[in-house]
Amino acid sequence: MLKILSFVLLVATAQSKNLDITIKDIFGADPTTDTDQSDNENAPCKLSDGRNATCVPYYLCTSSSDGEVSFAYGDLCSSYIDVCCPEDKKVRNPVKREIQQDGCGWSNPIGVDLQIPGIAKFGEFPWAVAVVTVELVNEDDPESQKIDVYTGTGTLIHPNVVLVAAHYVDTGKSLKTRAGEWDTQSTKEIYPYQERDVASVEIHKNYDKNLKLYDIALLFVSEPFVPAANVKVACLPPRNFVQKEGTHCFGTGWGKYITDSRVRYSLLPKKVELPVIGYEDCKTKLGNLFALDSTFMCAEGDSEKETCSNHGIAGISCPIESQTNRFVETGVAAWGVGCGEESTPSVFVDVSALRDWIDDTVSAKGYDPKTYTY
Repeated sequence: MLKILSFVLLVATAQSKNLDITIKDIFGADPTTDTDQSDNENAPCKLSDGRNATCVPYYLCTSSSDGEVSFAYGDLCSSYIDVCCPEDKKVRNPVKREIQQDGCGWSNPIGVDLQIPGIAKFGEFPWAVAVVTVELVNEDDPESQKIDVYTGTGTLIHPNVVLVAAHYVDTGKSLKTRAGEWDTQSTKEIYPYQERDVASVEIHKNYDKNLKLYDIALLFVSEPFVPAANVKVACLPPRNFVQKEGTHCFGTGWGKYITDSRVRYSLLPKKVELPVIGYEDCKTKLGNLFALDSTFMCAEGDSEKETCSNHGIAGISCPIESQTNRFVETGVAAWGVGCGEESTPSVFVDVSALRDWIDDTVSAKGYDPKTYTY
């Protein structure tokens, strides 16, 4: 289980509460679905016909529907991933869906196995990578307990390389990455996540933390991620590529939301639709107080959708024309003026404008840029 913590709140509460209580204080319940999962696999339950059964993950029971999971909190099983399964329907060796596609950027539009309405499907954007910082509970004590603090979402562009916003990783602290993750509070998914330490970080030499200019970095992991149904690499746009205005793109990640006047992180990855807006239109919407550098691009969310849902996403994935279910990572999330305000654009680092730097940095480490080229 990846324990994702908000460090500011953790410091304030760690002395008086144990870590499990702190996690619940920070995250609470996701407004779209309750994912509090006690470890009660194989707990007894009763079917509607009165037969005794046990709670098992849905893929270990042939009576569960394929991929579609219904919520059963307070009903038969306490975890939404579990189903109440009779003994004669249990499966010892579940069959995993084999998805073989050559090249980068292939999404899984119906997910690789698990689907929940309103949430990015399990493996839908298999290049999304959770980035965490290794923190000490007590920074004054180097021997104190270490915890993984969720930092943001990155994009896997090579088995050894993660593209990420520089402001997520400019602290100089140790980092970890996790690909193939879905529910951050569960390890019951049929396809396991893969976790790698970050061996080195390369931040663009012109990065300006205050102005968010060149807000881009590459994480080189200790060993390559292994391609799987829920772990694939993204495509990057060619140099000076201009994404067509009005293109309906998507962002995904374990973003923020606001409930009861508190900011929390989603336990499941969000999927946010982000229509691209033109450079000049974006400058107009931002107004005179905000300078829009030529290395930025913009997209506009729907103010009626969940407040702050685009905070914490990796970037913006746009469909590749004439190639169904294939996407290109056009931008890296940089900054936004408002949160949930009507007609307020979100600003992204234009990946195509910095493609040369990405290629040169990747090549200098001995890796091939063709991996993310379509």
